[in-house]
Amino acid sequence: MMRRNRAKKLTEEEMKNKWAGRMATCWMLRRLWPMAIASVFLVSASAAGWWPGNEPIKLLVGSSPGDETDNLARALADQMSRRLRHPVVVENVVGANGVQAAQKVLAAEPDGQTLLFGGTSDMVAAPLSGPQAGYQPGDFTPIAKISSAPLVLVARPRLWGRAFNEAMATAKTRPQTLTIGATYERSLPSLAASAFLRATGVEMTLMPYRGSHSLLEDLSCGRVDLAVLTLPEVLRHARAGKVHVVGVMAPDRLAVAPEFPTLSETYPKWGVSMKAWLGLAGPPGLPKSVVARINQVANEVLSDPEFQAARREEGSTLETPMSSTDFGQFIESEVLSYGDIYTVVSRSARRSPRPRRCECGFRY
Repeated sequence: MMRRNRAKKLTEEEMKNKWAGRMATCWMLRRLWPMAIASVFLVSASAAGWWPGNEPIKLLVGSSPGDETDNLARALADQMSRRLRHPVVVENVVGANGVQAAQKVLAAEPDGQTLLFGGTSDMVAAPLSGPQAGYQPGDFTPIAKISSAPLVLVARPRLWGRAFNEAMATAKTRPQTLTIGATYERSLPSLAASAFLRATGVEMTLMPYRGSHSLLEDLSCGRVDLAVLTLPEVLRHARAGKVHVVGVMAPDRLAVAPEFPTLSETYPKWGVSMKAWLGLAGPPGLPKSVVARINQVANEVLSDPEFQAARREEGSTLETPMSSTDFGQFIESEVLSYGDIYTVVSRSARRSPRPRRCECGFRY
């Protein structure tokens, strides 16, 4: 009987100790629970790529919706949104060869909410061509270089081989008999067209277009004879036989399109390599922390194998990840290179459109 009572007493003491331990544990959890929740949120925010702003980040693009630059910007924005866990949207500000988009970014608050997805034409060529742009290449805050693509000289479908050589020979004796199109005036393709005319000694009518879609449509119909565009813009059309590639403005044939000759193969005097590049830039005074974060995320996207494969099929070459400082130095070198070309190239093209009946049967 004594043993049972003793055992019962010991059991009660154990139960008291057990409940005391539980109460102590509950007390500790109440004290430590807020700290644990806060640490979890901090770790999650760091891993997800926390962004200080509440509004979506806007990438301003100076091209029309649906063209190659816009498609690349949207693909990049989607990947950046996933890594930042913050929405990144594309806003098309079409007009003046991307100058309006660049001006809007330069006037924005330096908080990282408004960025420019621009390139050679709006960040370098436009300000170098004259004071009309109202800004200089050095006014931007460089963030990350994204891609590059060589310029390509293309011709209408029936103007190739012997017909092309005869047309060029005729144009030397009869100026302005051929037309050459380029997207916008004071753009990189327009500069390349003028450089080609100078190298060949041929005078043509330079026809500026407000987008690559309308230029390719007129070129495939035969309303314009030649055009200067980027490789991603003409790749599908050239492989489908809608346009003929005269030459790529690069020193060597391209790995993504080895069937296309270089322009130097046709015209040995052509020794200029002209590439159109695209990158991210911000307004002046952008904080270094914002620049570093966007640069980090953009470089992560550039290293994604699936993203690389998709861009390779389009004819674009993604850049090796570089720092924002290196991107700024690259822009400075581009300013020097194209500044020299601007001083050499003569304005031998007359800028007045000449209507023509379309070769595919439509009337304009």
